[in-house]
Amino acid sequence: MEAMMKNKTIVIWIAGITGCRQKKYLTKLLWSCRRKGKKVKLFRTGDMMIEQGKIIRRPLFRKNILDADPWILDERKAAVFEIIQRHVSSGDYDAIIISDHLCFFWKDDFIEAHASFSYFPIFRPQKLFCFVDGPQSIVSKLSDDESWGPQKLDLQKVILWQSTEMILAKSLALPQRIPWFVIPSAESPEVLCELIFNPEAELFFAMVPITHLMGEAGEEDRAKVANFIESFRKIHPAIINPYTIQVGKIEINGNVSDERLAVHRHVLALNDRFIDQADSGVVFMPRVVTSDGIGYEQPTIFRRGKEVFVVHPEKDAGPHKVKFASKVFGDSGSLFRFMQERKNNKK
Repeated sequence: MEAMMKNKTIVIWIAGITGCRQKKYLTKLLWSCRRKGKKVKLFRTGDMMIEQGKIIRRPLFRKNILDADPWILDERKAAVFEIIQRHVSSGDYDAIIISDHLCFFWKDDFIEAHASFSYFPIFRPQKLFCFVDGPQSIVSKLSDDESWGPQKLDLQKVILWQSTEMILAKSLALPQRIPWFVIPSAESPEVLCELIFNPEAELFFAMVPITHLMGEAGEEDRAKVANFIESFRKIHPAIINPYTIQVGKIEINGNVSDERLAVHRHVLALNDRFIDQADSGVVFMPRVVTSDGIGYEQPTIFRRGKEVFVVHPEKDAGPHKVKFASKVFGDSGSLFRFMQERKNNKK
């Protein structure tokens, strides 16, 4: 442990439930880091446990690994963590990423990854990231999986599982005073790359009129939002776009299903976390529309003492839009020039 604390290798802990597309994101992240000349090693604890079983001829099978004795699983994971610890102590890498799960929802019960809680304080990572995804996407992926399909997980069970994973991530990070973040798995890998390697990184939360971006009618506005985020990211790579988690609209006909309501409530809870962890906010209106989301998010961020920058495409803006803004711009180009100058002045 002493050697781990002396070397300059950054240790990052990754959490997130099965099916949240964590693996896909991390593959992209490795390429992004390597393009920037960073030497990064990724350890996937679950895959390593299965490989360890092959070596000692005590195999664990992916399709029913969670039926194994919890003591055996903890011992295997502890052995995996010891291997990772040696790599951290070597100091050969700019960063080591530990991809892990903190709990599983298996046969209608939670299985906690005990070894992870024992080794987290030993590694004492610089940051913890918990990946999340839309519940519909997770259910769709798991239903087609050999292991998870028979579990017949519905939206409400997945929501409960993902919420529990986030709570466990928070319970690990806060007592150790380790920064922790919730990241949509459909986000750009540039977000994590920036947060890992730039200690001065500023995390932005993008506020856009999501309801008006849906369907064929929102196609043009979606393109404008995508272009805005891409251009903003050239100045500040760490920006969270909530539209990466899509849930669709609720039709108000007095017949809304409990599952549908649960999905929307869960996504709103995720948005609250994105707001809470953001350093600053940026509002982009591709055209002037009424947005309940922005109407809630903008004053919430602003009243927490954070800066909020607004792009409003018309000359006149409502009093709330101005009151809860640090600065209002008539076009995105003016915002980008200001943000670049602001960033340069901070150096």
